[in-house]
Amino acid sequence: MTYIARTQRVHLGLLLATIVLPPIITYNFSIGLIFYFQFLLFIFILVAIFIQFKFRIDKNRLSYQILFLTMPIYKKVVYPKQIVQMKLLQKVRRKGGHV
Repeated sequence: MTYIARTQRVHLGLLLATIVLPPIITYNFSIGLIFYFQFLLFIFILVAIFIQFKFRIDKNRLSYQILFLTMPIYKKVVYPKQIVQMKLLQKVRRKGGHV
């Protein structure tokens, strides 16, 4: 059984827009320290948009994989003998919206 999760692209897209749009709207493209910081943040968020996670449960192993587009970045395989303890958490929503 394979579970696939992606980063929250809508939130990252909005964050990306808040970085890119203000200089475009104000026509302020000054190159200084803040420009380099914005550029690095822009690249980081752009890369984060294309990251996905795969968790696979097989009969004799658990595997976890982080992918950028389709290229694996990190992979971890755990066999039953390596598992010492498992904690399962359940997210409960209350009436006020607090967990």
